[in-house]
Amino acid sequence: MGKNAYEIHLQLDDFGKKKLDYLSEVSGKNKTSVLRYLISECEIHEKPPEELYDLLYDINALSCDIRTLISRIDNRTATSSHLQYIVEKIDKFYEMISRKYLFGKAQYDAFKKKSACNFQHPDVY
Repeated sequence: MGKNAYEIHLQLDDFGKKKLDYLSEVSGKNKTSVLRYLISECEIHEKPPEELYDLLYDINALSCDIRTLISRIDNRTATSSHLQYIVEKIDKFYEMISRKYLFGKAQYDAFKKKSACNFQHPDVY
């Protein structure tokens, strides 16, 4: 324990213990941390699923690719294949999110046909 740490003993009824156990489980924090959060009037949020971190990584990677493309456009070294690469990555990312969180495969395919982009630049497609 630290220099100004205090040890306290706490008695809870069944409801209080279950609530503390639940908050600890969903937040991924130990019970001591949960109590510290509650005392400091912070909100305790549910721990996000691991998939969220994968999505954030993919979004960041896509953002880096777009920045690279913008740089190439500024330097006049971008080609249609660079843009096609970004478009394909966005389409895969959109499909993954749609299938996972919004639709099944059949519903996604029907939705994609219905909402397909009609614009096709000759240098890109």
